[in-house]
Amino acid sequence: MKTAVVHMRMEPALKEAAEEICAQIGLGLTDALNVLIRKFVNYGGFPFPVAMDRANAETLSAMDSPILNTYSGAVEAATRMRAWLEEPGDDDC
Repeated sequence: MKTAVVHMRMEPALKEAAEEICAQIGLGLTDALNVLIRKFVNYGGFPFPVAMDRANAETLSAMDSPILNTYSGAVEAATRMRAWLEEPGDDDC
């Protein structure tokens, strides 16, 4: 019997987007959160990788800056770093 109540706060736009997706697959938001929590418990943690984004668009854009061209080897280093940052992370964060 479901009797426990969980209260949480989230951004309204995030809630609306989640409700929209839930409606498309025939679930309510509460049902979707119950599925997530059940999977979380059964799996012993998140059933998917949880990691920080390695870089955002601003960082990647800054790496293309002409200022980097003034330093010896910086362009090559920035190119290698950008490739690494754009790779999907397989490290645990």
